[in-house]
Amino acid sequence: TKKATTLIDSERGETDDSAGTFWMVNMENSFVGNVMAGSEHYGFFIEGHRKIRGPSLYQDPDLNPMRTTPSIFKDNTIHGHKAFGMTTYPRGWNPPSQAMLENLSVYRGQTTGMFIHNSGNIKFQGGYFLNHRKIAIEMDGADELTVNGTIIVDRTSSDRNMGCGGSNRRGIVVHPVKQDRMNTTIFGTTLINVDMLEFGKERCEDWQSLPLQLGDSFMIDKPVFDIPTLFYNVSIDMAGQPQDLNPLIAIDGCNSATETNVTDIAIEVANDAQGVFSSSTGGFIVSPSIASLLDPAACLDIQGCLKYCQGACLRTILFHTDVTYDSVMTVKDINHPERTYTFKSADFMGDTFAYTSAYFGASLSTSDYEVSFHDASTNELIFPSFVAPIFLNAPSSCDTYANESTVNIVKPSSSRVECDDLIRSGSFDTENSIVNFLEISTSSSWLAAGGIGETGALTYEHRSTNSGVNQYLDLSCLVEGDVWQFEASYRVVNSTTGLNLDQSSCHSGMEVYCIHSWIEFRENDNSQLGDTVHSMRQTLGRAVAPLLIEGSSNFGRISGTWTVTSSQASSRANRALMHINNVRSGGQVILDSISLTREVPST
Repeated sequence: TKKATTLIDSERGETDDSAGTFWMVNMENSFVGNVMAGSEHYGFFIEGHRKIRGPSLYQDPDLNPMRTTPSIFKDNTIHGHKAFGMTTYPRGWNPPSQAMLENLSVYRGQTTGMFIHNSGNIKFQGGYFLNHRKIAIEMDGADELTVNGTIIVDRTSSDRNMGCGGSNRRGIVVHPVKQDRMNTTIFGTTLINVDMLEFGKERCEDWQSLPLQLGDSFMIDKPVFDIPTLFYNVSIDMAGQPQDLNPLIAIDGCNSATETNVTDIAIEVANDAQGVFSSSTGGFIVSPSIASLLDPAACLDIQGCLKYCQGACLRTILFHTDVTYDSVMTVKDINHPERTYTFKSADFMGDTFAYTSAYFGASLSTSDYEVSFHDASTNELIFPSFVAPIFLNAPSSCDTYANESTVNIVKPSSSRVECDDLIRSGSFDTENSIVNFLEISTSSSWLAAGGIGETGALTYEHRSTNSGVNQYLDLSCLVEGDVWQFEASYRVVNSTTGLNLDQSSCHSGMEVYCIHSWIEFRENDNSQLGDTVHSMRQTLGRAVAPLLIEGSSNFGRISGTWTVTSSQASSRANRALMHINNVRSGGQVILDSISLTREVPST
């Protein structure tokens, strides 16, 4: 199969310059006993699209080809390919029910046997991959992938007789983070009864042949391991290595650690009957950070920036916090105080979306843990507005892992000075002030002289009813019965004239349609965003007289008081997000002097 030298000019965006012998968009077909021999690019190319793009669209206008499952995929063979033997790059393939690909055989590729990208819910049963000059199987931004009973051969004798073509070789590259960020019940790669043979045998002097490696691709945009991964009865044959070369290792995590900063790996080894990582005892492959929280006598250095902790039983927990805080998380085993580690975090869903959070990952065994947060610069104990522990899938082979009752989140005193005013940077003195405010259905910016007395201010365009800015409030400061006073100054201006638009109808029952501030409380339901508790919703302040009139240039006020209720101060209130939004018209909103101060501390 040769690739096209000239593409057809069409709206569909032709890809024949990277052609596949089999080119499939809709996988809702049957594939049995096919042979793809010789291709300048791909053998089997799954080019996912979310709709049918050709003239047959009328037959099924609602079909999403990326979400189709083959009736049968069995006994297919691919060999002699220049790029990928089989690939889902770039768009991906995510069948709604698990797709079973049986006895797929891929061999003698100049680069990679199979590249599964941006995909999930696929099982490879049986088959073999051999003599690939780069990688046999690579998972890249892919979830819920199972390889069961597959044989992978680094170099057969015939390939070794051909000399040293190619370069460093990899058996299976496993992706260490999930691509479906919102899914907290998803698994990663599962390897069952996989045999990896002839790795490093008579290898060339400057080669490395690694049976297993953790990926370091551009798809890893968050340095936190968050995808439960399982190895069961994997065998690796590294016999016959040249004596004068450094011995190979079974799995490498150094690339992932150095290139993408994923340094909190925890891979379950449910069965190590072949003694690849230990003497057949199950456990976990972990980064040194995770090993520091375990019994050091049980953790063996297996090189590759990883350790094997025999008998360990770990569950990965993501601790979500306020993204606007520059903090670090320290985990300490209370029963063994010498076992402690400080983790860094990753941003989630960008920087400014209203429900953005930072998050930290830690995989913990059964014990009692103290989790605290500290200023990244001073190490001072802080509380990053909220902490939401999200428990990922439990391991399959053991049950002595951490749970909700074994993790204690440390909160500083509610009477500390930081609790005097819950709004951070509400005076907008510097451009950096606005990083403490998130936004929804708009984008905000800083005005150097747009505030009261030509001081700094925040501005955003009112595009829809819920356009506005938001800030997480520090829950550690809330005590039942405390009274808080909210104040803010605002303008709604015509962006052409710079004069106020009319807001004078914000009274006599119409206040709900005018600019105001309110708090949304969310409970931790073990999802990424939490769930809104509507009964806790709290109005903080509304526009008060004198209201803005057309053509004026003054600031108006938003004002109100709030008494903290028992439910708002309870553990159910896991996040408190202060919103300012809703104006009578379109226009440019300017905000200044925002504060939420405690007036009457409870006794």
